[in-house]
Amino acid sequence: MYLRLLTSLLVLLPTVALAFSEPERGSKKRQKILDSARAVAEWSLGEDIEFVVEHLRISGRVAYASLQPQRPGGGVIQPAETPLGDRDPWFAEEAYAPIDMDVLFRRSGAMWVPIEYSFGATEAWWDDPLYCSEWGRVLPEWCAPQ
Repeated sequence: MYLRLLTSLLVLLPTVALAFSEPERGSKKRQKILDSARAVAEWSLGEDIEFVVEHLRISGRVAYASLQPQRPGGGVIQPAETPLGDRDPWFAEEAYAPIDMDVLFRRSGAMWVPIEYSFGATEAWWDDPLYCSEWGRVLPEWCAPQ
């Protein structure tokens, strides 16, 4: 009985553990995903963006990234000094540095497209059936297994 349970767990655990992968630093896949996030970040935060990557997860045609945009060499981006801060007084006055960026992507052909994103979220907006149905494999902390 216990042997059968142990065997079942050993078979299922790798499946759970491999629900997503993280592209290696310097890989073309990682670069393509970050470049697509960079386009959104530069429109909102200004030119010359680098990322500190907290999470970058891929599963099939979907991906999730938790990033910290910064200026080259580690310069902190001040919300009030950004194009988004110019357009949105709340962001300029209430957002805090360093800025966090969360992005949900979908692959279209060879291109990764940011479908939803946020800067400085204080809640896990992606913890929603709307997102979990498609991105649940890359968000296991928030979404039930898909």
